[in-house]
Amino acid sequence: MEHQSPKAILVVSFGTSYEASRKATIEIIEQDIADAFPDYRIYHAWTSKFIISILKKRDGISIPTVCEAIEQMIHDGIRTLIVQPTHILDGIENNVMKEAVLSYKDSFDQIVFGAPLLATSEDETRAIAAVTSEFKNLKELYKKSRSEVRAKKHRRLRN
Repeated sequence: MEHQSPKAILVVSFGTSYEASRKATIEIIEQDIADAFPDYRIYHAWTSKFIISILKKRDGISIPTVCEAIEQMIHDGIRTLIVQPTHILDGIENNVMKEAVLSYKDSFDQIVFGAPLLATSEDETRAIAAVTSEFKNLKELYKKSRSEVRAKKHRRLRN
């Protein structure tokens, strides 16, 4: 019989109802975490009950809520839990998720929370630098786009 690790990482996302988006973002993040932490069991949960409901009704896909995933981990004998949100900000959604997890604190030996993408002002500075670097010519594209729109509008007014 294969030994199951008592350590797990719960990857928590808001969710998306778009399959292409889910495959290009959430599923890749979950796989990257699984690859980086082979000694941990990987679980996932979404915080948007609305999106979970859409997927269930429309596509027949069941995604657990945070509480459902935690209850499964307890059943599976998980004792050490790392919770890694894919949330962008440390806002209401992330805080509600933390409260839900902590309501099960007596069921685990240890719970550790990872940070969302933009948890500090340094994170924001790095994100701005990355976007600015990626889109260096954005200002020129914006100016070109605006002048094209003006030209079309001007042609319509003349005709």
